[in-house]
Amino acid sequence: MFFSLDYAPDGEITLIRFIRSDQKVDMFGEEFEVSKDLVYSYVKAMILTEIHALQLYLSNELVDTFDYKLTA
Repeated sequence: MFFSLDYAPDGEITLIRFIRSDQKVDMFGEEFEVSKDLVYSYVKAMILTEIHALQLYLSNELVDTFDYKLTA
């Protein structure tokens, strides 16, 4: 199912992602390379729309941050 997001208010979008052996996390078709320490792990991916950032958490520990802008 495909959806379009015309407007994202300031806030958080939380997703769970599995990191495979290619060391990439897929966010709606955009891939980000992560540390090999995260391979075969589930991470919590939080998109922070106000600051245009993607934060990855393993358990409750912040492990990586990327610039991330939602596009319409």
